[in-house]
Amino acid sequence: MNEEQASAIAFSSRGNTRWIVVRGPLGRAFDRWLVRVTGFSVITWQYSKAGGNPYQPTLLLTTIGRKSGRLR
Repeated sequence: MNEEQASAIAFSSRGNTRWIVVRGPLGRAFDRWLVRVTGFSVITWQYSKAGGNPYQPTLLLTTIGRKSGRLR
């Protein structure tokens, strides 16, 4: 993690970076799967917990390819 990424995480979590455990490409993939299955986002929860805010439900939008018809 470079200095810019660390600074962004510290800003988003209001300095409480100990709550930020799930991150990176693998964490995002896991979180998308979890939101799709349960409707709950661990990433949103950890940032809201770190910032001292209540959890706000997450909406996962999926688009459909115009030509292929595949979900993206």
